Amino acid sequence: MIIGISGMNLITNFDNGYKQNVVFFCNFFVKYFSEEHTIISCDKVGWSNNITNIDLIIQLTPFSKMVTEQVKTKYPKCKLVFIEYSHKYYMSLELFLPHMFNFTLPSIAHNIDYMWISPQFESTKYFYQSLFNSSVSIAPFIWKPDNLTINPFTQKDYDKCNKKDIYIIEPNINILKQSLIPILIVNELWKKNPHSFNKVYIISNNNYNENKIFKATFLSKIEVLHSKNNKAYFCPRAPINDIFKLPGVLLSHQENLGLNYIYLEALYLKIQWVHNSPFFKDSGYYYGDKNIYQGVEMLESALKEWKAVDNSDIINKYSPDNEDVISKYKGLIADTMK
Repeated sequence: MIIGISGMNLITNFDNGYKQNVVFFCNFFVKYFSEEHTIISCDKVGWSNNITNIDLIIQLTPFSKMVTEQVKTKYPKCKLVFIEYSHKYYMSLELFLPHMFNFTLPSIAHNIDYMWISPQFESTKYFYQSLFNSSVSIAPFIWKPDNLTINPFTQKDYDKCNKKDIYIIEPNINILKQSLIPILIVNELWKKNPHSFNKVYIISNNNYNENKIFKATFLSKIEVLHSKNNKAYFCPRAPINDIFKLPGVLLSHQENLGLNYIYLEALYLKIQWVHNSPFFKDSGYYYGDKNIYQGVEMLESALKEWKAVDNSDIINKYSPDNEDVISKYKGLIADTMK
């Protein structure tokens, strides 16, 4: 069987999560499926080639309507699969808001036969199924520590480090990745026990000083952020390799985005992690949904216990070398080609 992959041209660097998805998937697919199938890159071959048939095309980037029609004309028996790695459902909802009427949504796949989505988007399965009139399946989430240039911390590292800092690393680019809940958790801890931690570093995409709504509505109520307390620092976005030079606590919050690469990076590096991801309830320090006060309790525990934990069993669960992951993708291909 000939399988084409569209989107391999994105394998350039790891500067965002989407590209990491593409890199991991392409490397995984070539490694474990090239012996049984012929794998080609549709980006390089193009659609005016001498190949007479492609059985399956896996799209990592959406085809335009014109390209889809060209593919279907040239390869009428070809099955088209699109893997959705982004948050199109939530972005689509925002388009119905008045101030977004002129905003252009990033490309959406056209006339696909099948769709594979990440497990964290399972609640949106029927949205895609209805919109595209196609079959939708859950594809295993895969990750490897290939982009990490620092080694996991050891217990000796924790014992030597007496500065118990908290890091909030949320880009604030949409409602799914926001720093507000973690900031409120730190503020409640500060009110309860201001000496339980050293500093809190808020690493995000936003300049809070220019955010008029934040300053007018929230800042006066969040005392830990006040400069007189010398506790909080706002920093620009940076990779985890540059942030965690010493052990610390990663305090995170997500809305329907429970499989985030930075979570697996933290687990791999043995960083104390306080979170609300239902996919990792048994890992790190889990608090329920937006329960700020439970988050305070978990943050206190992380700071008190201050230990390096081996999370290799969790890392292996999402490894592309895991036999279960390989088997599930084989099953997806078999179901698609029926």
